[in-house]
Amino acid sequence: MSRLLVSVRSAAEARVALAGGADVIDVKEPAAGPLGRAEPHVWKDVRQAVGGSAELSLALGELWDWSGADRPEATWPEGMRWAKVGLAGAAGWSDWPRHWHDLARRIAPVRLVPVAYADAERAGAPSLLEIIKATQVDPGAAPPAKMLLIDTWKKDQRRLLDWYSLLELAHLRAALAQAGIGLALAGRLRLEDVRQLVPLRPALIAVRGLACGGDRLARVQRDRVAVLRRLCQAGAHANGAAARGA
Repeated sequence: MSRLLVSVRSAAEARVALAGGADVIDVKEPAAGPLGRAEPHVWKDVRQAVGGSAELSLALGELWDWSGADRPEATWPEGMRWAKVGLAGAAGWSDWPRHWHDLARRIAPVRLVPVAYADAERAGAPSLLEIIKATQVDPGAAPPAKMLLIDTWKKDQRRLLDWYSLLELAHLRAALAQAGIGLALAGRLRLEDVRQLVPLRPALIAVRGLACGGDRLARVQRDRVAVLRRLCQAGAHANGAAARGA
């Protein structure tokens, strides 16, 4: 079954997402970009609100933010499993894999998840294949995340399925699964998109705007999360029935 990740910007939203059935709570500040980094005190507040009721992840912005002399320092809250980082602007940066693995080692045991932008050209990001090759084999001590997230960088009306077909995503999920890597899907998803994506069996369906009624800067709504949770469960039941009938 695909699990449901809901991005929240506060402890109050985290409690709402949990009540709706979210499997993974992701801490993000949507006003700061597609992977906007929330303040550390928000990480701590969400951690306290969630306890052990769900897995936790963080959005940490773009790799650029962590590579300069003024790179931020942070104390990672206990219980965080993943941290997502995008690669906007890294297409012309030949040394980005080294900085990626440096960051992976800095935040261990939190695992660093690469975000491949579906609209990579608009983001100035490396291609999907480049990202997979460079991030899943770590030359140092940090373990690879074994997860890849595809998202959209520019939050306009174009959605994930405007950039990738269902067939392309199905082939990608299968290829990654053979390598032991889970595929997470996001990117301005609509309900009809989720209905089409769940049968592909991605590891995660990741949402923010859809859980807020369409506006990613609005508040997470329990009923919207519950609908998405039911869609993920229905997809699992459909896959099981198809397997039994094969």
